[in-house]
Amino acid sequence: MKKYKGFGERTKVYENQAEEAFRRTIIRQGWKVSRRGWPDFVCYKNEEFILVEVKKTQNHHLKKAQSLLSGFLSQHGIKTWIWSPDIGFWK
Repeated sequence: MKKYKGFGERTKVYENQAEEAFRRTIIRQGWKVSRRGWPDFVCYKNEEFILVEVKKTQNHHLKKAQSLLSGFLSQHGIKTWIWSPDIGFWK
């Protein structure tokens, strides 16, 4: 596996096809991406950033801890999203 250095550049091939689809999609839209745990992705563009948890389909839901943290972050003005290949972004 070829490795690259730097924020926003590929550091590995994702085994989860939904996560790989999201990574390709968000980079094409001009976002820089970091993937270091929960959430699955931290994305930034200009002065904006979002946190994204990727699910295989819209039928896969956040775990309880993920949902609680997402709600807490959202209440404090941090944009959190869920994304899946079948429907894209949702909250």
